[in-house]
Amino acid sequence: MTDVLQALRDFTVTVDYGREHTTFLVRPTGQSEPVVRMHKDYAHDIVVRPYYVRPSAAPDALLGYVKMGKAWDAEQKDIGMVGGGRKPRHADHAQIVQQRQHHRESR
Repeated sequence: MTDVLQALRDFTVTVDYGREHTTFLVRPTGQSEPVVRMHKDYAHDIVVRPYYVRPSAAPDALLGYVKMGKAWDAEQKDIGMVGGGRKPRHADHAQIVQQRQHHRESR
């Protein structure tokens, strides 16, 4: 299921702010339908509550979480940062950093 995120190279993010929710929709560039939905039932400025990241095609499936600039997979393993660890100066630019996976072979 994380293939949805791994396949993204160029994408657009739109946001829906409300008093009691915040939702980010991720669309591959040039497509109208979102492939990923990042949502929390709290206002955007409530930073201690995580966003739940789900594929749009399977809204009951969980891809992971984002909270305070950090990202975790569904098993709560640290996978990177969103926004470079600080708030972006421009709403149309944000850095996304994915940590590399290191695999060791046991002998």
